[in-house]
Amino acid sequence: MQKLIEKYGLEVFSSGGGHIHLAQFIDDEAYWLINPWVDADEDWLNELPTHKDQVCVFGFQDWSEDPSNEISFKAPLSEGLERMKTIFDEVAK
Repeated sequence: MQKLIEKYGLEVFSSGGGHIHLAQFIDDEAYWLINPWVDADEDWLNELPTHKDQVCVFGFQDWSEDPSNEISFKAPLSEGLERMKTIFDEVAK
């Protein structure tokens, strides 16, 4: 897990109200939040992923643009991190 955190520049982030996420900050107003996903509950867990194959929900928000402009998807952590990077690279072009 530590290797993935270092490779993708992730950090632990508390978004308030007791919510905790893995996060990748693009800048002060644009960031990805990552949490484990539970299909049975159709909801994310308020905890950090524990392994690279754990299914997670990835959510991107850019508050400097339209706050309703959000990207989200579900994928195993290691695959989702690659997809997250690809999306960001495409948007940055």
